[in-house]
Amino acid sequence: VVMLDADMGLRNLDVVMGLEEQINYNLFDLLENRCRLQQALIRDKRFPNLYIIPAPLTMPKLEQYEDSFRSLIHTLEQKFDYCLIDCPAGIDCGFHFAVSVANRAILLTTPHISAVKDAGRVLRILDSIGIHQIELIINEYDEKLAKRHSILSKDDISELFDIPILGTIPHDAKVGISQNH
Repeated sequence: VVMLDADMGLRNLDVVMGLEEQINYNLFDLLENRCRLQQALIRDKRFPNLYIIPAPLTMPKLEQYEDSFRSLIHTLEQKFDYCLIDCPAGIDCGFHFAVSVANRAILLTTPHISAVKDAGRVLRILDSIGIHQIELIINEYDEKLAKRHSILSKDDISELFDIPILGTIPHDAKVGISQNH
């Protein structure tokens, strides 16, 4: 599995994975042909089949790199079983750049009405650009709160979107604590 951080400017996949000290090259360096693929890939020592390619801290004029990005993804598809692209939040040009090469999507939302509304907008955009294999993950899900109608339930969200729910990630305060460690 290779994970590409396509959140230009707000790169944090390397931080979350604890690999920030290993960065020598990033996605922009690859697209500019300043390094070889093997130089930009960072292998996670804890999971020997997991690699990341970090995002640059800045990347001007994304549109001019779409062909290079498509070529890179094609190369990665030959070497890896899965190529996951971490998209930036929002629906600006960075989002469109990141999804321009996707053939399927996993939409992530929390069970809060504002997040679900935003996810609905993203779902419509994905569908309009031809990505029809879309699944949903609900993050920070609390079954007890859903039963008390304090948050939207899985059924509520599923009914709104009419796409398969891949799963839920339970709310756990330890996640934030572990990231800080």
